[in-house]
Amino acid sequence: MWWLINELQSQLKYQIIGPFLVVAVLVAIVGLSIVAFFLARQQQDRFDNELAAATRTVNDTFFCTRTG
Repeated sequence: MWWLINELQSQLKYQIIGPFLVVAVLVAIVGLSIVAFFLARQQQDRFDNELAAATRTVNDTFFCTRTG
């Protein structure tokens, strides 16, 4: 196991690729988190609007049948 770690640390290409790969993965995770947050917020807004529309419809129907 130590041989593999020493081999990876000694080669320049792994010293360059390793940190770049870590940064790329971190950027991808942050980007996906932001996109997921905005999509969830959009879906919540859509649900709230549909709920409000359904409430208005029920109220209008209820008051029309009671008064008419």
